[in-house]
Amino acid sequence: MTNNTLTVSIDYVQDVGQVITPSDPEIQGPPTLVNAILSNNTPQSDANIDFSKTSEEDGTKGLYYTSTNTENNGITYYYRGAVENNYVSFAGFYWRIIRINEDSSIRLIYRGTDLSNPYSAVIGGFFNESCDDNAYVGYMYGTPGSSTYAETHANINDSYIKNEIDTWYEENLLSYSIYLADAGFCGDRSMANTNGLWDPMDTALGYGTNYTIYGSYNRLYNHKNPQFVCPQSSDLYTTASSDKGNKALDYPIGLITADEVSYAGGVDGKGNTSYYLNLGIQHWTISPAAGAATGCTIENDGMLVCGTGVCGSTFTVPAINLKSTVEIIEGGDGTSTNPYVIKTN
Repeated sequence: MTNNTLTVSIDYVQDVGQVITPSDPEIQGPPTLVNAILSNNTPQSDANIDFSKTSEEDGTKGLYYTSTNTENNGITYYYRGAVENNYVSFAGFYWRIIRINEDSSIRLIYRGTDLSNPYSAVIGGFFNESCDDNAYVGYMYGTPGSSTYAETHANINDSYIKNEIDTWYEENLLSYSIYLADAGFCGDRSMANTNGLWDPMDTALGYGTNYTIYGSYNRLYNHKNPQFVCPQSSDLYTTASSDKGNKALDYPIGLITADEVSYAGGVDGKGNTSYYLNLGIQHWTISPAAGAATGCTIENDGMLVCGTGVCGSTFTVPAINLKSTVEIIEGGDGTSTNPYVIKTN
């Protein structure tokens, strides 16, 4: 029947040398980073973790999971403590895995070009240009001197730190954008009702020079109760192509949150020299803290401090999210000498 057309659709994977047998008849595709993380660790529930204690205090270490206080109650897997198997090589740089996000993308924090030199992970300094207005706690912000919360925290202006991170992205990651997910970065500017736990005169207006306590500070300083879910969509920094968040970012890059530091083993006011986020240098998170304009930082001794003036000179260490489908070159085990290598060809 020469006048007919047969159309065939074929699903395929590349043969990487696997021997096909009757008991194993399917060609297996290259391993993904998500599968490698889950197969090389034994995930533990975090139900019994006391987040008022550092990972150094309670000896917690490894890959944990939770669906409590997560986006859409999804499961997220995160590393905690002095882990040594969460290294990734991507785009010519080293990174550390923070967690598998609820959408199965993978959050990484930059670790530079030389693992023996923490300063190779540094790309900048100030968070913002001034500390005298609530506007400046934002990764993006509105109009300083405004008399309303909405005008103060509109996502109009780029912070100093965002400009630095975006410039670094353009110079180093722009050609790798197809591997990056748009999971977002939560700069939580929700205002907290502290019920007098810190300052009974707290007015929490969120504009001008009014003393304001923001969500991260209340959770991590007052209650030691971190969360992964972002309270306000306007504070979830995503790009225009995302189906969630504020869609205000130029590029899918940002900073980790103070809550993620807590899950990793940090505690506000307590040093922790052994967990994997301690670089021995002070560096920023994306999370606002309190006052007119302070944010949360990781200190030289690994201490989480929510109360650092955003105009202070502190180092910048960016974070990205890899797509859930990224593949790795076989053989890596996530250690510093044999990191997971992301396949980019």
